[in-house]
Amino acid sequence: MRRFLLILFFAFIFIIRGEEYKIGPGDVIQIIVWKQPDFSHTLTVSPSGTIYYPFLGKIKVAGLTLEEVEKIIKEKLSKEYIKNPKVGVILKECNSRKIFIFGEVTNPGVYKILNKTPILEILFKAGGLTKKAGKFLLINRKKKDKNLSKTETIKVNLEKLLVKGDLSQNVMVQPGDIIYVAPKEEKIIYVLGEVENPGPYKIEGDVTVLEAIRMAGGFTPSAAKHRIEVLREENGKKKRIRVNVVEIERKGKLEQDILLKPGDIITVPESWF
Repeated sequence: MRRFLLILFFAFIFIIRGEEYKIGPGDVIQIIVWKQPDFSHTLTVSPSGTIYYPFLGKIKVAGLTLEEVEKIIKEKLSKEYIKNPKVGVILKECNSRKIFIFGEVTNPGVYKILNKTPILEILFKAGGLTKKAGKFLLINRKKKDKNLSKTETIKVNLEKLLVKGDLSQNVMVQPGDIIYVAPKEEKIIYVLGEVENPGPYKIEGDVTVLEAIRMAGGFTPSAAKHRIEVLREENGKKKRIRVNVVEIERKGKLEQDILLKPGDIITVPESWF
């Protein structure tokens, strides 16, 4: 009977926890030690990525899987307190993995996702599109490449996805993504990334990159001014234009301050330093 209960206990742990999940700040985990209620606790991961486990003190858990945390606690307990402890760790609340969706959706806001999730599912969570929604949505994503932070913008054609059933547009959304559903207005540009007020801006007449950034409230302190990118779609093909604002401002290379076209996406990445 005891063996059967143990099997049920660890089967329950395995089903609930999702073995590939990486723990992050704000998550709530439950540590269960078989037949040891004094050592079983529900703990919240601190902003620094640690938990305070009674008897053992601070333990760094951010970036680890639940199985790895289980192993660490088991080893620590077996050295000091319990001979061959049976330990299980499950995820009670997922607070570190969130996306933000705004624009022309019924219920804009913050949503929790465990892993990569299709954009259609995110739109369903947000209550679907409003009547003002246009043909496109944008996904702003921060990436790390060899410990360097980069910003990527992904454009999704909602008409192809929802009307024509083109599942190539059903891209996977990742935790940390910022999603913007654009309105039907045609003469709009998008300024994203490290600016004070990222979002869509209506343009009248000629507008350059620097003017667009001023419309968005200017750069944040962490902006990489020399690595700005303009994403433009022409004849169904995507074109990426690099703009170095440092050379425009300091060296007077005004030819880099290009004129924008409706639909252009200006992305200001985060500085590496």
